[in-house]
Formats: sequence, structure tokens, C-alpha cells
Amino acid sequence: MKREILFKGKRIDSKEWVEGSLVMVCDGETLKRYPCIVISYNHDTFDWHEVDSKTVSQFINQKDKNGKKIFEGDYDSDGDCVVWCKECNGFEFSGIEVETKEQYIPCHRCDGNFFFADQINDFEIVGNVAD
Repeated sequence: MKREILFKGKRIDSKEWVEGSLVMVCDGETLKRYPCIVISYNHDTFDWHEVDSKTVSQFINQKDKNGKKIFEGDYDSDGDCVVWCKECNGFEFSGIEVETKEQYIPCHRCDGNFFFADQINDFEIVGNVAD
């Protein structure tokens, strides 16, 4: 299966989410990182959008039960949130409090609750932790 490399982030100017390729801008002298740039494509043209680096997330190459693309940080009404787990070396669900977006379980698989692959087909995005 071909993997689509795609990122999203919130624009600094309008706070709207944009999807596209990711470019990190770095000062060559001090190596200070500047906010990320997401390049969005529209037919034969492209636009550069400065985005808040804290909101950047990667597409996990899966869609929710409604056909919406799933990105890191997306969560459902039960508080299952998509994260990259270093221990599992893959995307898994963490547990968050929906109201506060505070994480209370780092990884459901590591915690012994359930596997990502067993739950992804029932996942329905209601928000992102960066909202």
C-alpha cells in the first residue's frame, strides 16, 4: 500500500487548519527554529502558510469511520487520542480527558487495554488536542 506523506497545522494568521507538505525554517547562524511552513496544493498552484509548530501533526494513512483523514492528536468522544508510541514503534491510542485534553494513559497498548488496529475502524474524530 502506498503511504501518503501529509501534515496539517494551524495557520498563525487565521487559526485555520491547512494540510500539505511540511518545511522547517531554521536560521543558519544560530540554528534557531522558526514556525513551520505548510505548503498546500491546489491544482497546479501552491500556497505557503506559516503555522504554529505546536499544532503540526502527521497524517497516519488511515481514515475514520466517516472517511475523514486521521492525524496525530485527533481524538474521539471517548477520549481515545492518536499518538506515536516509541515503545510500540507505531501509532496507538492514548487516553485523554476530552474537556481538558489532559493525557491520563500514554498508550492503551502498553497499558494492556487494547490494540490500535482493533479499535481504528470504530474511531470517529471529534477534535484535535491542538484545537
